[in-house]
Formats: sequence, C-alpha cells, structure tokens
Amino acid sequence: MGNLVEARKHLEETVALAGWPIPPTRAQWVIALAQEIGRQVLHQLWPSRFIGRAGEKQGGYNTAAAAYIRLTELYIFANATDRILISVFHALNLAEAVGPSPVLAQAYSGMALTAGLIPLRRLAERYERQALEIAERVNDLPALSWVLLLRGVYGSGVGQWAKIESALIRGAEIAERLGDRRRFDECRGMRGWGLFCQGRWAMTSQLEAAIAANAGQRGDPQAHAYQLIARSEVALRFGQPGHAEQVLTWTTEAAALLKEGTDVQHYIRFYGVVGAAHWRLGQFDQARQAAEKGLAIVTGSQPSISYSLEGYASVAEIWLAVWEQEKAQALNTPSPTRESARQAIKALYGFARPFPIGESRAHLWHGLLDWLNGKPSAAHNGWRKSLTAAQKMAMPYDEALAYYELGRHASGDERQTHLTRAIEIFERLGAAYDLERTRAALDSIHAQP
Repeated sequence: MGNLVEARKHLEETVALAGWPIPPTRAQWVIALAQEIGRQVLHQLWPSRFIGRAGEKQGGYNTAAAAYIRLTELYIFANATDRILISVFHALNLAEAVGPSPVLAQAYSGMALTAGLIPLRRLAERYERQALEIAERVNDLPALSWVLLLRGVYGSGVGQWAKIESALIRGAEIAERLGDRRRFDECRGMRGWGLFCQGRWAMTSQLEAAIAANAGQRGDPQAHAYQLIARSEVALRFGQPGHAEQVLTWTTEAAALLKEGTDVQHYIRFYGVVGAAHWRLGQFDQARQAAEKGLAIVTGSQPSISYSLEGYASVAEIWLAVWEQEKAQALNTPSPTRESARQAIKALYGFARPFPIGESRAHLWHGLLDWLNGKPSAAHNGWRKSLTAAQKMAMPYDEALAYYELGRHASGDERQTHLTRAIEIFERLGAAYDLERTRAALDSIHAQP
C-alpha cells in the first residue's frame, strides 16, 4: 500500500521478536555488522558446515530473513546506509542457514544490489547469478519476480539496457499473473526509468500513465508520488509549451504524498525537478531555494538508487546557472554560490561511483565549473569526457548535452559542428526546450558581423 512508516515499524518488531533485532546504537551496529560479515566469510569458506544447517530452527530463520529483505528495501528508500548493511547481511546469513529457498534467492538479490553500491561489480554480478539460479531451481514465482526486479534495479545503474529490459518485462508478466499489483508496477516503473535514460520518452510516458491508474486504484501514495515525479521529469525533457507550469502542479500533488525521512531518494528527485521547472519559468529565487534544499540532501546522504540521477544533476545545474547568471550581470559571484556548485558536483561524482550512468553528467557540469573558474582547457577536456561516457552508456540525451556545451563554448567551424550535432539528437528525441536553446546558440553565429 506504500505506507512505509507502518511497514518499517512492523518489520522491525518482527526481527526483534525472532531474536535478531536491529541494533539500537551505532556502537552496537558496528559490532553486529562485523559479526554478520564474519559469518558470511565462514559461509563462503566452509559452505558444507554452515549452509543449510538451520535444522528445526529454519522456520524462524526464514521469517526473520524475509523481514530483513523487506527492511533492506525500506532502508534504501530512507537512505539509511548503516541499516541497509546490517539488514542485507542478516537476511543473507539467515537464509543461507536454511538452504536453497525462495527467501535465499531474494537475499542473494539484495546482496547483489548492496555490492553494487560499494561498488564491487564482480561480486554483485556473482550474487545476481546465484539469485536467479536459486529462484529458477526452487520454482517460486514471487521470488523470481523479485529477483528479476532487482536485476533491473542493478542493471539500470550500470547501463545494461537490453538485460534489464528483458528481466523487467518478464518480472512484470509474472507479477501480473500472480495478481501482485505493486510488484507489477515496480517492474514497469524501473523499465520506464531505463527507457527514460535511453531517450525513449514516449514509452516512458505510457508506462507512467498505466502505473498512475493502478496506484490510484489500490491507494498507494508512494507509487502515486513516484509516478508524478517521473512524469515531471519526462515533461521537462519534451519541454512543450506549458510544461513547467504542469510540472509544478504535479510536484505540489507529489509533495502532499511524500513523507519526510521515509523516501529520501524521491525527495532528491523532487527538489531537482521543482528547481528546474522554476528556473525555466524565470522564477530564479524559487529555483535557488529548491536547489538549496536539494543540496542539503545530496551532501548529507549516500546515493542508493539509480533513478535519483536527475535530482543530483539538476541541483548541480541550477547552481551553475545561478553562477552564469551572476557573471552575465557583471556581478561579483559570491563564494557561497561557487561553493554550492562545487559541492553539488562533488555529490554528483559520488553518485556516479556506484552508478556509471551518472558519469557523463558529472563530467558535463564539472566542465562548466572549470569554464566559470577560468580554465577553458580543463573545461573542454571535461566535456569530451562527458561525450565519451554518454556514448559508452548509450544515453543520447546526455550525448547531446555534451555537444551543446562543447559547441556554445567554441568558435568557428567547431562551434557549428558541435551545435549541429546536438540539434540533430535533440530533434530526434523530441527535446523541444533543449532544441530551441541550441538553435538560438547556432543562430548567434550567423548574427555575428
């Protein structure tokens, strides 16, 4: 039902009653985590001695493991990094003690996701393979749907588009067959995010509209808020007339559905999209206020899900736009503006570490930071890195942004070549706002005497 506060309360009570409570203090958390990591090492070194040895306790182990799996998801939403670690190791060790089961398949998926955040890619993909193998072996459809969803969640951060497309389509089909409407929407939502990254925004819009209808029918506020923010991100891409006003209407509705502290990743997206909409409307003070709130979150938390990319990137973009505006007005840019831009870009690089799909945008805005700091050579180097990263990840919108920055900060034939290439991509994608400003930059060439 998307009621994260009540879900977390009951699940934490479950693991406490089962005998594996969440440690109440940080000191106890450190000790408990060290113990669970030690147990996992023993499981890996002597599997025959530890795996599948729960015996008559397996019912309690399974119950606690299942609760910890769900808690891991809630802690990811809340950006509770310490609790993510303790819950995922508890889930894995308890499930391995029981042996091959649906819960073990889900625990391996959770571990794959966590290893990806560190990031330890080979370990993540090993756990991912184990998860799918166990889910197929025990022939449990709910577990298989979950494993396929998390396969999509992990893959979306590293740009494995074909892999996540097939996994999420299959996961959604299984969830629909089971009547699990929330899992069905989660698979479609992650698929929509993958399509969004690839510039396939029309398909993203179709999926989000279907999710909205389903979320409304079952009264799921979290899914409804997610859908409103996702629709807003798509609207800013297409950039049709009136899009910014519509975005602010949607985000106002989303704000009433989100609850502080339960879904940090959606708040990052929220402030990013609100700030971008205000900026496009010329409401610069409101845009800056949104960027200030977004900056406070991204610098005070760790990235835990790939779909918060636009939030991280928009916060950085707004601070750089403020700086550019002040330079254009011949103002002496105050140090807080420069420092906020630097911090936002640092946070964006922190996002790109576990999620390589953010590398292009991080290099893009660092290039502009260098340009504003009077370092043109470093700036162009950053934009070329941005272009390479976007092409590697097959993210055409980011590719066009790199061409745009390269073009508007160049001259002569180079300026025309880069801007023309940006126009071709923006036009193909239907990115009306970006297409208009890139054409204006290209027209300025011909307007010069």
